[in-house]
This record gives sequence, C-alpha cells and structure tokens, in this order.
Amino acid sequence: MEGRVRVKICGVRREEDALLAASAGADAVGVIQVEGTKRFVSLERAKRIFDALPPFVTKVAVVAFDALSEAEMLERVRAFERIGADCLQLHGNESIETVERLKAETSLKIIKKVGVPALPQSSKEEKHMRELTRDVLSAARAYERVADAILLDSVPHKGKAKGEGGESQESVQGGTGVKHDWSISKSVVAALRKPVILAGGLNPENVSEAVREVRPFAVDVSSGVENASGWKDEAKVRKFISTVKHL
Repeated sequence: MEGRVRVKICGVRREEDALLAASAGADAVGVIQVEGTKRFVSLERAKRIFDALPPFVTKVAVVAFDALSEAEMLERVRAFERIGADCLQLHGNESIETVERLKAETSLKIIKKVGVPALPQSSKEEKHMRELTRDVLSAARAYERVADAILLDSVPHKGKAKGEGGESQESVQGGTGVKHDWSISKSVVAALRKPVILAGGLNPENVSEAVREVRPFAVDVSSGVENASGWKDEAKVRKFISTVKHL
C-alpha cells in the first residue's frame, strides 16, 4: 500500500447522506443498482445522489450483470454513463469474458468484486485456510487482467448451500456486513499490482486494525456506518473516515 488509504461510503440512498459522506472526507460514494437488495435505488434516485456530490468525489454504481444479455448490459452501462457515474462495481458472478467486453465498451472504470468466504472459527484449520487463500487469490489474479481494481467482500462459505436459511441475493453476492479472515485479503494485496479495496464487516471500531493488517488501497463500508433505521449515521460516518485518514 502506498500513500493514504481511500474511503468509499456505499449503499447511499439519500442525497443528504451523500453530502454527509462528502463533507466528512469520503473519496467515493456508491449507490446500489442490484434489484432485490435492501439498499437498491432507482436510476433516477442514483442520478439525484450523484448530482448532489461536489467535484472530486468518485461516483460508483454497484451492479450485478449475471442474468443480463450483452445488449441489456450495454444498455445499463450507457444509462450509468448518462447519470454521471465514474465507476461500475460489478458485484455479481460476471465472467472474465464479460468484464473484458464491458471494459472495451465503456470509459468507466471497472471494479470487480471477488468473494471471500466468511468461515466459522471451527473451519479455520491451516489446510482449509491455505486452500481458501489459493482459491481467492486465483480469482483475484484472473480478474486483475481485465478490471481496474479488485474489491474483496465477504460471502457465505461454500459449506452452506446458496439459499439455505433464506439467504438474500445480497448475502450471496456480498454486502453481508460480516467480517472475513483478513489474512486472506492481505495475501491478495501483496500479490496484485492493481488496487485492492477491502470490504465486509468494517466499522469505525475495527477499520484501523483492518487497514494495518491488510494494507489495502481503499476500504468500503455500508452497514457499518448505519443506524438502527438503516440510514447513514453521521457520527459513525465521520468517525470511520477520520479513523482511516489519521492512520
């Protein structure tokens, strides 16, 4: 990691929360355009949020293109270009070929999510952790070739079938608010040349430890800076950003 660590406040649903993030010093603000997730906002709302932001705050649209045709994906990309997005964060299970095609079709920066299974403590034997690190690192290296940055986010571990226990689309893809083993992310950061963004279970209390261990290019937070009503909490947002910027 070179220089200061950047901060992205994600899952913003109101203009006032975007302005709060910006005033507190956020480098980027993200809106969720993944239907079926609790922080989903319409394209019209996303535009209002982006329009409210001052210059030099990066605008990120979080999307999942798994089930779309190429024509539908390109139509969505053009829509994000029109509303002023700077980056697309691909948060689904998009193939390397899909990312490569999108990269060729847009001037927007592409951030690709790579899931890091959040293991229970009982599953963290040394052999299992080595295999898991190898798998995550392999995926990150493959996407590094076609993306501008890699985002590491917690996902349910494979020992639990998708959908078991009523998991939402959001939890399967990421956005769980659950911490994963940072030693895995540390290995990815050390191996990649592209920027690596750390997400998953971060909050004002643990972000300092996370940054010191992983040394990422940036950190990404959503639920960790929200109040009980699901809106961004001013004190938590300001504490999170201040903590990172003073490391």
